[in-house]
Amino acid sequence: MRQKSLVLLLIAAAIMVIAAGLWGSGRSQAVLARMQDKVAEELGRAAGGRVTFARVEVTGYNKLSFYDVAVYDARGERLAASERVTVTISLTSMLSGHFGPEAVTSVTLERPLLELIQHHDGRWNVEQFLDRPGRDGSACRARITLEDGTVSMRSPQGAWQAEKVSGTIDFVHNPTIFIKLDSTVDGAKVTAEGTLNTDGQGVVRLTAAEAPLTRLAALAPAGSMVKLTAGTAQDIMLTVRRDGQGLTYAGEARIAGAALDIDGIPIRDGSALLTITPQYLYLYKGKATIHGQTVTVHGRIALATSEPVLDLAVASAAFDPAALGYEPLQGPLAFKLTVAGTAANPVVTGQAALRDGRIAGYPVTNLQTKIVLKNKVLTVTDGTVNAFGGRVAVKGTLDLTGQNYELYVTASGLDAGALPGTASRLSGRIEGDFFVAGQAGEMPTVASGTVVVQGGQAAGIPFAELKAGLYKSGEQITLDYMNIKTGQGLLTASGKIAGQALDLAVCGYQAPLSALAPVAFGLLPDGTADFSGTVTGTLDRPEASITFTATNGRVLHQPFRTATGGLKLHSGQLVLDNIVAASGPAVYRISGTISLTGEQAVNLTVTTRQVRAENLILLVAPGERLTGNVDSDFVLTGPASNPNAAGTVTLTEGSFRGQLIAKAVGRFHRQDGVTIIDDALIHSLNTEIRLSGRVDANNELNIKLAAQDIDLARFNYGLPYPVTGRATFSGTLSGPASAPVFYGEVTAAKLVLAEREVENVRGIISVNAGRIHIPHFGFSQAQGTFAFSGTFDLNTRWVDGSLDVTNGDLAGILAVVRVPAKGIEGRLDGHVMVNGAADRPNIAVTGKLRQGKLRNYPLDSVDLDVELTNNILTIHTFTAQQGTGILAARGVANLDGPLNLEIGGRDIDAGLLTAWFDAAVTTKGKLSFAAQVSGTARHPHTAVSMEIAGGQLGSATFDSLYGLFILDNGSIRVDQILLTKGPYRASAYGVIPLAALSQEGRSQASVADQMDLRLRLEQANLSILPLLTREVAWAAGETKGELTIGGTLAEPTLRGQILVKNGAIKLASLAEPIQNVAVDIQFDGDKINIKTFDGQMGGGSYRLAGALRLQGMALADYDLLLVLDHLGISHKYFHGPLNGTLTLTSRGGTPFLSGRLLFENAEIDIPLVPEFAAADWDLGLDVELVAGNKVRLHNPYMYDILVTGRAKFAGSVRQPAASGRFEAIRGTVSYLRTIFRLKEARAEFTQYGSFEPVIHLSAETRLERTQVLLDLHGPVTSMEMRLTAVPAMSQQEILSLLTLRSRYFDKQKSASTGRDAGLDREEVMSLLDAGLQMRFIAEMEDAFRRAFGLDEFRVVRGTLAADGRTDKNATDKTEQELYTDREVYNIEVSKYVNDRLMLSYTLGVGHNERTMGFRYDLTRRFSITGSVDEQNHRRFGLETRFRF
Repeated sequence: MRQKSLVLLLIAAAIMVIAAGLWGSGRSQAVLARMQDKVAEELGRAAGGRVTFARVEVTGYNKLSFYDVAVYDARGERLAASERVTVTISLTSMLSGHFGPEAVTSVTLERPLLELIQHHDGRWNVEQFLDRPGRDGSACRARITLEDGTVSMRSPQGAWQAEKVSGTIDFVHNPTIFIKLDSTVDGAKVTAEGTLNTDGQGVVRLTAAEAPLTRLAALAPAGSMVKLTAGTAQDIMLTVRRDGQGLTYAGEARIAGAALDIDGIPIRDGSALLTITPQYLYLYKGKATIHGQTVTVHGRIALATSEPVLDLAVASAAFDPAALGYEPLQGPLAFKLTVAGTAANPVVTGQAALRDGRIAGYPVTNLQTKIVLKNKVLTVTDGTVNAFGGRVAVKGTLDLTGQNYELYVTASGLDAGALPGTASRLSGRIEGDFFVAGQAGEMPTVASGTVVVQGGQAAGIPFAELKAGLYKSGEQITLDYMNIKTGQGLLTASGKIAGQALDLAVCGYQAPLSALAPVAFGLLPDGTADFSGTVTGTLDRPEASITFTATNGRVLHQPFRTATGGLKLHSGQLVLDNIVAASGPAVYRISGTISLTGEQAVNLTVTTRQVRAENLILLVAPGERLTGNVDSDFVLTGPASNPNAAGTVTLTEGSFRGQLIAKAVGRFHRQDGVTIIDDALIHSLNTEIRLSGRVDANNELNIKLAAQDIDLARFNYGLPYPVTGRATFSGTLSGPASAPVFYGEVTAAKLVLAEREVENVRGIISVNAGRIHIPHFGFSQAQGTFAFSGTFDLNTRWVDGSLDVTNGDLAGILAVVRVPAKGIEGRLDGHVMVNGAADRPNIAVTGKLRQGKLRNYPLDSVDLDVELTNNILTIHTFTAQQGTGILAARGVANLDGPLNLEIGGRDIDAGLLTAWFDAAVTTKGKLSFAAQVSGTARHPHTAVSMEIAGGQLGSATFDSLYGLFILDNGSIRVDQILLTKGPYRASAYGVIPLAALSQEGRSQASVADQMDLRLRLEQANLSILPLLTREVAWAAGETKGELTIGGTLAEPTLRGQILVKNGAIKLASLAEPIQNVAVDIQFDGDKINIKTFDGQMGGGSYRLAGALRLQGMALADYDLLLVLDHLGISHKYFHGPLNGTLTLTSRGGTPFLSGRLLFENAEIDIPLVPEFAAADWDLGLDVELVAGNKVRLHNPYMYDILVTGRAKFAGSVRQPAASGRFEAIRGTVSYLRTIFRLKEARAEFTQYGSFEPVIHLSAETRLERTQVLLDLHGPVTSMEMRLTAVPAMSQQEILSLLTLRSRYFDKQKSASTGRDAGLDREEVMSLLDAGLQMRFIAEMEDAFRRAFGLDEFRVVRGTLAADGRTDKNATDKTEQELYTDREVYNIEVSKYVNDRLMLSYTLGVGHNERTMGFRYDLTRRFSITGSVDEQNHRRFGLETRFRF
């Protein structure tokens, strides 16, 4: 029931609504019909003008549509129109029936049209509506919608139209009106958006993405110089504001691709950022190109003036004014300018720079200036430019209208030759100040100033400085002054130059004549001169009149000390007026004329006295060598190219082409080119040469000459070989003078040809065009005779001839033709042909050579037929005899190419090998061999078979040696070598490089030098050693071994083994043999392993083992150990056992020897002081030498010392570091056969970098009552010896005492008794005694000592002391005196019973002295001594040694 009631209620409500709608609709139609007039009235009031429409319709319950609506202003002109305006009225207004502006909720204008027109007074038709007073739109709340509208704008400058205008004008928030419109202008979208109030005030912003600039062209005033042709405005934004102050606007746009013409100047590719206000147009980052050249601009343009006022900054990095048609200035001009004022008459200021360009057509660089352009006058300040090679500073003005300039110019360093019109007349560097005026692009018409030119030339005259003051007006130049410094002189000039005309006065003071050479008509002057004169005529044909005085110079190569005269130049003729030049004794006098035109006819009279020929010849025959003093008188007439002459000439003390001339006298005359020489006589080098004949016009000679006793050593004619001696010539000279022909005979008693003396010389010689032809030239030399005929070309130095020889020296013949003999000597009977270059001719020799030698290897005779042609040696016959042996060769050898030779010998001396290979080892035996040589000279191939019988190589002998070899490509292939000696054999075969045979070849070895040589010992025994070397007395023991040598010379390898078992070797220098010799050395590549190297000698043994490595041709990586165990050595310099160990290793690539050697119970003899020279090899050291018990240094001539101590040698052989010392326990030294007993002796090793010890030795002896002390100190090679005596004696007295002994005391007694103390023959002989004893007696003593096993055996010379002992047989006092102080000899022997006790015995020789004694060493420093003599006198003593 409830549901049914609800449905009925809803249906009733619906019916009521529908009824109300139907009623409302009907009512609204009636209301709208009544309101249409009211709406039309309200539209007119809102538009502010008269509104018309064609009809109105009710198009909805609340809408009215007005068709063909139009709005007119006060002038009756249509302001706006629309095809249909639809007005929507609010429902409440319709219900209330009240209509006002607030009743309209929306207005829609379809295809509206707004026409904006600017009147001639500048006001727009829309302004009357915006300024309408009393307008009240605050009641309007409608939204106006525009659909597809159009806005048309017209002004005197043009018309524009916006289409498709759509959008809204919203009065909803009245009094604020919101506007949002979109439109299209010339296809570009334009948006207007903003707000207004009911008073017409507000802000509207117009934006557009892009607009063409050409639409703005119409805004330009009529007749404007600016023509806009292309471009777009992008990102356009314009804000329009209207307030109580009026209408204002501000906007901005980005310009791109703008193109416009300003007064005909095309501006393209314009871009900028523009902002605009009613007052200014601002440009930012403006950029454009003018004729393709980029210009930047920024600034502003004032718009609120009668015409635009510029305030712009314009710049360009490279702008060529020529692009604007301004021709005087060309090049990329960089400028920064400020442009102010109006476009019609701007004011421009700024700076400009031109790196490289042209001004008025002349190149300039680095132009910089400040400019001001005002009223079309360009003012230049601070202008500088590099031009004409210098720097120019400019200031002044240029009227751009008339192109007239006035400039003040300062020039610095200008190149005068680069200035217009001066290139050929002036050069140098210009400094100056000028005022110039004229027309742009032309030379100045007015100029004045001063100029200084440094280091140039004027009219060809060089100068150091030119100063001038001048004024130019039109074509005339007034030269106020011109001073020219040239050399040490001064030239001055003043006057006028009017066009080409000259009117100058010139002077010269100490002017260098060489500087005037360009205007000296080819006279080549030198020296200094003072002159004065005038120059007139024209620049092309000047005339002059000058007088001069010159000193210390030359003209036409002729020197003078003083010269005076006058010169005139007139009508093309030079007049020489009485010119006199003198230089010491030499005097020239010249007068006459020289024409400078046509044939240049001369008419000169010339006289010379004592003039040097060297100077004259430079004038008549440059390059010819003539010296001497010339007196001449002659006249020259006719054309200068072929003058006639007549006169006399005398030459004294001179030479011609190096040939001395004492005097030459002759007359000559020349007419029409023919010169006649009348019996000229020449005295040269004690030779008289007569000449007579003629030289024709074509320079053909016909002259006879004869010369006697010519010294050829002084005659240099370019002969192929040097010739000295005196000869006689006679013959004729003919042919052209440039190439004369001599034919004549030469004879000489003796000459020296190529350092070989020849005799009986006679020959016929013809010399023509540098070619010497010798039909016959015979001579003799060293018992040989020679006959030569042939030719020699002096130019090509080609010789061609033949020589017949009888008993001629072959070495001398080859030396003459400059062919090296290369060790061939002998005397030749035969024929020699010579052909080719003189320095290296072809030569052929046939005949027999006697007394021959081949590299000092004698040959009895040699049959020869050999030729050397183009470096090809052909041996037709070479057969040499040597005793019963023969040596032969034949074949061809191209010294630059292939070889084909056969060489053989039979039963010749094997010494040929020593001579041929220049070996240091002598080779002997009978040699037979055969060799075939092929290949090339660079790479020969030689096959050799050789046999030597009964041979010897150095000290080693052998029965026979047989070998087969092939030499090829720098290697020797050993097919077989077999060496025999008795039953023993050794053989070898393989390959070794040829370079291995010489030290030079080994030092230059490369990887190409491969080796593969196998050595084998067959049926070998050590007993062969004595046969091979004298150093081995005898030897025994079986020997086996085989060794293969491989690798290269740079890196050789060894493979094989050498074995010796139970051998024995007796060396000649040792007393005992080496027994049980065992050797086992194994070779493995570059490593050598010494497995066994043992032996025994003298009750001891040695053992060596280890390894080492081959490194090239040297040894490296040593690892060897030598052990010496009481090895008994019995040598003349060492006797005793040797103990120790030595190790040889490698450290840092250098061998290093270390170890210790102990000497005990040994006797060492050091006969000479060794030389401690620097070693050419190095060895590291760490070796200690120890002198133990009973080490005795003994030399029968000099010393007998028992020593102890030790020394250590470290460092290296080249830089040793030695330390330690050896001291003497006791001993004696001998000096002049006088025994000195040691007090102290030691050898200290303290010198850095040296093995040399420093010796300190003190010893003494007593001769009668005199004690003599001997001291030695210093390095062993430079010891200082000092002898002193007690009582004191001089060095000379001590030496006399040691030498003369008793005779010295006899002389002292004679001096006291007045007896003659002179030396007789016996006394002189006693002086030689010391030397004889040192050689003979010392050897005898040593022999006795060794034979009896004594420690000492010595014959000692002494004197009997005056102690009262007398000879028992003396019968008187005189005999007793003679017995006292006389010289005697004693025999002293001693023997150590043990290490401490020594027994001694002294026996007098010829007197009865006998003494027995002992010495017992308690310590090394303390000893007890005792003795008893023949008179039973006993002596006991205590000896001690100490240092202080």
